[in-house]
Amino acid sequence: WHQPVFVFARLYKTDFLSASEHIPLIFLSLLLAVVSWKFIESPFRKRDLVTSRSIWTMTGSTTVLVTAIGLAGWLGMLRPNIAPILEHAERTVNAAPFYFSKDGARCENALPSAACILGVEAKPVSWALVGDSHANILASSFDQFLQRQEFSGIQLTRQGCAYAIGLERLEGVRCLERNRMFRSRLQRNDIKVVVVVGRYVLQLENTRFDNGEGGREYGKTVGYTLPGENLTEKARRAAVASAYRETIVDLLRLGKKVVLVYPIPEVGWDVPKKLYRQYVDKNYEPITTDFAVYRRRSENVFEAFDGIPESPDLLRVYPHQVFCNTSVRGRCSASDEKSIYYHDDDHLSFEGADLLVAHIESRVEQQWGPYSELF
Repeated sequence: WHQPVFVFARLYKTDFLSASEHIPLIFLSLLLAVVSWKFIESPFRKRDLVTSRSIWTMTGSTTVLVTAIGLAGWLGMLRPNIAPILEHAERTVNAAPFYFSKDGARCENALPSAACILGVEAKPVSWALVGDSHANILASSFDQFLQRQEFSGIQLTRQGCAYAIGLERLEGVRCLERNRMFRSRLQRNDIKVVVVVGRYVLQLENTRFDNGEGGREYGKTVGYTLPGENLTEKARRAAVASAYRETIVDLLRLGKKVVLVYPIPEVGWDVPKKLYRQYVDKNYEPITTDFAVYRRRSENVFEAFDGIPESPDLLRVYPHQVFCNTSVRGRCSASDEKSIYYHDDDHLSFEGADLLVAHIESRVEQQWGPYSELF
């Protein structure tokens, strides 16, 4: 019983469950267990009370009822009238941006030899979008951007693997070899501009995000480290920050123009789910988080990136200029009255991605001049 009790409690609340909230849920689970044991499990063990015929009757009736309800829901017969922003939230969730595909092939985790071509496929490849799922989330918008500017590019992304040479995750998906493969592809002369996007904060801090207002991200820690080294936490952080800097410097040494995207603000709440919860509770307001919390959380990555020497070929892009201190001073916006900028608690939605890529498109022209004269 604890599984559905805790799952539905988390879905209902949307915020992180505190210790004081866990205790009554534990007692509720125990109470339900006792009740179901006494009134369901025990009677079913008595063959004289529960016959085969009654079991088949109940099973058949339940199957018909559940099938009818499921079919009615699938056909939309049970769909309530909901606010437009909730319909928008539903579309945002169902957009499945993690699975951007091209010509029927999923692009996110493809090997460099099978990398998706973005933009104008008839043109020679000259751009690369590199990084983890935070880069992949931009792929659709980046594809449209390259089409507008009549360029072609490739997508080199691996879920959970921010582009950083020489580093491996402490656990989970393996990144070291895949990033080496990405570098091997990037050093070829056809690639002129590399756009680097990743959840570098998570990999450096090795902690999930807590916005300090009840929005706390679930999941294991997934930090980067130097493979084969038994480092103290301080030494690990220093090594990771150094690798971040050296990775970008390496691209510059290879003669690439580099668009370095600083950390995208995390939210802590699953934005579409929280919107639903707010409307159920009749206390809707746009979802925002504290800008000061974002800066504290990201300060070590900012310091690492700021330590990269200035270069005419390095363009620094700051997502907080798009999402923070815009509609509300001192806050980072995850939604407003009409738009939802996040697909979940840290990945941008298509709307959010469009805004960030448009900002990148504008900044490239500001720093390097007209696209027709870019290279």
